[in-house]
Amino acid sequence: MELHEVRYAVEALRQGGFAAASRELYVSRQAVSQAVRHLESQMGGPLFVVANGNRLLPTELGRRFLNSAEPLVQGFDDLEREFSRHAGEGGAEGVSVVISTGVALSLGDDFFERVERRMSALAISVEETNTDGSLTMLADGGADLALVGSHPSMLAGFESRVLVPTGLWLAVPLDNPLSARDSLRIEDLDGQTLITAGQLNHLHQFVMRAARERGVRISVPAASSNVDMLRRLALKHDALSFVFPLLEGEEGLPWARVVRLDMEGAAEFGTYAVRRRHERPTRSLRMLWELVAQVAREPGGRAGAGRRQTEGAEARDER
Repeated sequence: MELHEVRYAVEALRQGGFAAASRELYVSRQAVSQAVRHLESQMGGPLFVVANGNRLLPTELGRRFLNSAEPLVQGFDDLEREFSRHAGEGGAEGVSVVISTGVALSLGDDFFERVERRMSALAISVEETNTDGSLTMLADGGADLALVGSHPSMLAGFESRVLVPTGLWLAVPLDNPLSARDSLRIEDLDGQTLITAGQLNHLHQFVMRAARERGVRISVPAASSNVDMLRRLALKHDALSFVFPLLEGEEGLPWARVVRLDMEGAAEFGTYAVRRRHERPTRSLRMLWELVAQVAREPGGRAGAGRRQTEGAEARDER
């Protein structure tokens, strides 16, 4: 019997339904349902019956469970608030966030300001490092939440949700014949020179892995996680480079054309919020988990622009 399962079942009993409990807990409805079913299998009987429409009412076993479990959950919450290692100044609850280099560009300039305004009572600390370093910090408990540029296949073992669906795009020098294409396959990059953000970045890893699998040879003479340096290196080597087209505006780049990289899984590449799986998150983390997704979707955020870019590219292909 796990504490988070007990908490989910208690909230389902309080709220009278899985959907209402999931909203209160900031977890999926499926997570609540699975926790309850697992508890029922351990206790040998149902905790609920369905009555009055779809409302859940406790069985006799459910009432006994609720009487014993509610004080346990409340006691743990009190203990967590008083002694949490993430307590901020003045006893305020805190959450530590680690972001991978470049992710802030996809989220928008005022993303964290908007988040902090909504959760002013929460002490949020933010640290930036490479993608692999971000996930290592998260796995080791050095951070509560990671915001990374990645792909679902590279986030196994974590719980993740997409914030900005960026896809994959390359800035192709205008004197390169590939700049005339509307989209590129991984095979088109054979023999090309590419400037990336480095081996600890998932964008680099994702594309280079696909290239190796298909026998495509790509030269990477230099790498940088700094956008301005990345462009300078691309100019110096007359090379292709990764780019977020939604950051360039309508005028584009004066020295290159932004072209979509159309390869398997490319549409799922983007900025993801990531947290540890199989661990009961604090209430503050649950709230932040929902809030970052909400802020990313708001007008002025990058998520909508990212979706429009992807949809526009798909429409061009159809034509």
